[in-house]
This record gives sequence, C-alpha cells and structure tokens, in this order.
Amino acid sequence: MRALVLIIVAACGAIAASASVAAPHAESRIPAIMAADIGATSGSPELMYIERNFTAERVLPVPTCVKVSVGALAVAGKAQPMRVVLAYSGIGAVAAALCVQALVTELNLEYILWPGTAGASAVIGGPFAKPMTRGACTLNDDATMLSLGSTCVTSKTANIMCGMCQGEQTSSFPVADECAVRRCSGQNNTMGQCLFALNTSLADKVSAATATYVAPPMPAAMMEHAEAWWTATLGKPTTVNNWTTPTRPTFFAQCATTTTANLIDPSLPMDAWCRDAVGTLVGKHPDEVPCVSDMEDTGVAQALAEMAPEVPVAFIRGMSNYGNSPLYRGELAGYGTYWGQNFTWAPAATLEAFNKEGYNFAVRITNEIVLHFLASL
Repeated sequence: MRALVLIIVAACGAIAASASVAAPHAESRIPAIMAADIGATSGSPELMYIERNFTAERVLPVPTCVKVSVGALAVAGKAQPMRVVLAYSGIGAVAAALCVQALVTELNLEYILWPGTAGASAVIGGPFAKPMTRGACTLNDDATMLSLGSTCVTSKTANIMCGMCQGEQTSSFPVADECAVRRCSGQNNTMGQCLFALNTSLADKVSAATATYVAPPMPAAMMEHAEAWWTATLGKPTTVNNWTTPTRPTFFAQCATTTTANLIDPSLPMDAWCRDAVGTLVGKHPDEVPCVSDMEDTGVAQALAEMAPEVPVAFIRGMSNYGNSPLYRGELAGYGTYWGQNFTWAPAATLEAFNKEGYNFAVRITNEIVLHFLASL
C-alpha cells in the first residue's frame, strides 16, 4: 500500500488543481484540525467533541476530502474564537494523503492537529515474560498494562507494511500461537520511504500541554467491560498477582504510530512487529514501547514530506481498542503448550458495546487534548 500512496500523492496534484478551492483569508495562515472517520464506521465522528465548539462559516468543495469546513472554534480562556479548518479525510492512508495534499496546495496552513483512534498494545512490551520460548511462555507478572484512552502524541510514524517477519509457526498448525517468536527486519527506507520522523515542534508542544490535562473517568459500563476483558485472560487474578484492570489513561511523549492496511491482524506477533518499528523510530528497545496502530498517519506524513515539509503536524492517537483479544493457554497433541486468543470472551452484544465505548472514549480524550492545547497558546 505504501507504493500506492507514493504514486497517488505524486499524481493527485492534477485532481486538486481541477477543483481549486478559494483559500479563506489567503494572506494569513490558518491551523487545520483533521481526522479520518466522519462517523460512518463507528457512529462517533473523530472530531465530535471539537465540533461542539465549532461554528462552520463555509464548507469548502474539496473532492479529495470527505468534508472541509472553515469557521470559528470557541476555546476556553480565549476572548475571541479561533479561525480554523476542520476536515475529514476518509479512512485509510490513501484517502488521508489525497486530502492533505489538496489542503496544503490550496490553503495557507499553519499546522495540522490530527486527533484520532488507534488499536494499541494492552501491555507495554507484550504480555509474556522474557525470554520467550515457544511452549514455555508465561505472563509477565511485572508488566505495565495500558488503559483504553491512553494516548500517543507524536510526529513520527512507520508504514507497518514495510519489512518482513519470520515466525516459528507453520501454516499446518491449526491455531495461531500467540507465543510464536517473530524475527522482524526491514523497517527502513531501502525500497522507498517507510519511516517518517517529521518536524517535532508541534508534537512537543502538545505533549507538554498534556501534563496539565486531566482525563475523564472511564464510563461505568465501559469499566465493567474492561474488567471482564482483563479477567478473561488466563491467570488473572490468581497467578498474575500484579495484574489489575488499568483505569487511568497513560500519555506518551516518546512514542510513534504505525499505519496498517484495511486488513488488520489483531495478534501478539503483529504487536511485536509494530513495536519493532516504533522502537526503531524512537530509539528504544521494542520491549519498552507500546504499539499504536492506525490507518492514516503515514499517508499524512508522505503528503507533508513531499508537498509541505514546513507545515508541522501532531498525531494525537487515543487507544480505542486492544491489539489482541484476551489470552488463554491450551495444549495440543504433537505441539504442546500454546497461547491463543479468546475471541468469544463475551457475548456479541457486549463485544460491540465495548468497541463503541472504547472508540467514543478515545475520541473524547484526543479531542479534549486538542482543545486543552489550544487553550494553552
């Protein structure tokens, strides 16, 4: 998909030019707040809480974006509202690249704030104690669990479709062993850009602002479902004594995101691959970082790197769901002990409710961080 993004971003100038947008106050720079999902997928637009403080003055006709509005954003502590661009790109790296390319071509953007949701690690560095040996994995009693709503603020992102991983499991194995060791390599720019470390100035300021931001408590129904999620993992609460359901979001300053395609593989091997790329970007061991996985950031980064490197961006990604289902330990004749995912740990209605709750909670937190940052300016 990375190659497709490169091709489309390079070619879409003609698309944007064919539908020229009259820039609002073209003589002055204007900040943009952007996101992917207008609510068609989740029911909760990713700018929902920001839009409650926004008065649209004009809708701009940008064919390569889902919706673009210019208007006034009320910010706490400010006597006058801010003029901003609010835009939805649509889901996926290609959609994000096309929308950003059109906006930076036609508008005089000061910076881009991109709040949004992400699938992420339930446990920093993965849940298994090190070293991992197939058939002998145990849960790490000292692991740091992450609450839904935990947020990564960064300008660094990696295309997870780059590189290659080799694992111990074979196609003949009837269940996916979550303990299978993955050896990954290739998160580099040998075959075209895979890693993006853009201007950090904006992300640093947003990260600093989170120090005084107080996250809302997890809603009661969501807390109940989170308790059930963690309880469903084998060993909790008896054999993994330190594991308690995390309830307060963590805010990461030294982090990075990874962008995947529409086909997402929720698994610990994918989590390890993701953390390998994140560790490369932030200069840390994969065991020290969480995976934060989205579907747009490398498209945004590619468009900015090619078209407007002077426009800083801050990705504010809130954890809306875990990157794997609760774990269980099983035995298989001829193979031995394995770890699998319990995809049916709750009734279907509960699973759907938990997904929506996590999405809305992450949207609320990331939107509030944006508003909190703007109030600090």
